[in-house]
Amino acid sequence: MEGIRNQIERVLDPREGACGIAHATLEVLSWSGYRVECLEERLGVRARLIGPDGSVTEGRDVTWAPAILESLIKSGVYPEGWEERLSEVLTPERDMRRLARVFGYGRVLTVDRVAARIILGGGGTVIVRRRGLGSEVEIRYDGSKSDYVSYCPACALALAAVRHPQVYRELKRELADAPNTGKVKAEDGVVNSVRVRRGIAFATLKLANRSITNRGCCVAYAIVRAELKAGYGSERSKRLLRAYCDECPLKHCWVGKPISALGNVVLQRLTETEGGVRLKVEEYPEVVTPAGTGRGTLCALSACANAVLRLDASKVLKPDPSRSEAWGDDR
Repeated sequence: MEGIRNQIERVLDPREGACGIAHATLEVLSWSGYRVECLEERLGVRARLIGPDGSVTEGRDVTWAPAILESLIKSGVYPEGWEERLSEVLTPERDMRRLARVFGYGRVLTVDRVAARIILGGGGTVIVRRRGLGSEVEIRYDGSKSDYVSYCPACALALAAVRHPQVYRELKRELADAPNTGKVKAEDGVVNSVRVRRGIAFATLKLANRSITNRGCCVAYAIVRAELKAGYGSERSKRLLRAYCDECPLKHCWVGKPISALGNVVLQRLTETEGGVRLKVEEYPEVVTPAGTGRGTLCALSACANAVLRLDASKVLKPDPSRSEAWGDDR
């Protein structure tokens, strides 16, 4: 374990946030013979980190990636001080239960889409910013405010939405009879197996009589793409996400990092220069930057990365002047 802990310490970068850190950790463990399985359940997702010796460490959260992070934290792979910092972005059970009363089984994106429509359609705002190793979402709607710090913007938006009394009531009403892919998968007994190689996430859905594998720029997107390949989800979702991937420039300048790591670095800079970014959710989640709009696959992190890749990066990031001492001006 000490050797693995040393490897993990070398790849930890706070700029990449909890999501980037979790992916980097999972890659080290994937190469070391560990595997991760996720199961949808009413309160969200249960993750199982299985060691080469058969040892099992479990984590649970509102969706796949933070549940995996909790299993990583509990396994003891992080150097001293990191467990406490990373644990700050995990979801307390009371908040998991509140979200599950609206829509459970790990489907935070469905909640996000409907919540954004309710809030923005009613003249409200949704702001995303970095906070510690996580993301903070602030909602202003119907004369009141709700905010939440979580693992990523997708989780934070869903959890902030169900904390807002009026949004919570409207979400419960609108989602009461909505189809839930996570629930269907749970009833089918599907096991989601994930690993990371060179920054690319691979997800295998283990069904009763077959296995379906797909890849993605983060764990969540790999699982969603595997779901669509296996026949879960709608044709509309498949069409939208395929169109996104067809036009995504990241695949041609891949640097061995998940899109969430790059997105967290960009969001950190936008938090420093702009105080955060406005979030919209239409066909895709979108962030409004000084240079225009960035579109994401599943959350604002991919939208931030997309903004840098598609727009004028100097206008998005507003680079600081280089320091004078670097040029000998202080001599």
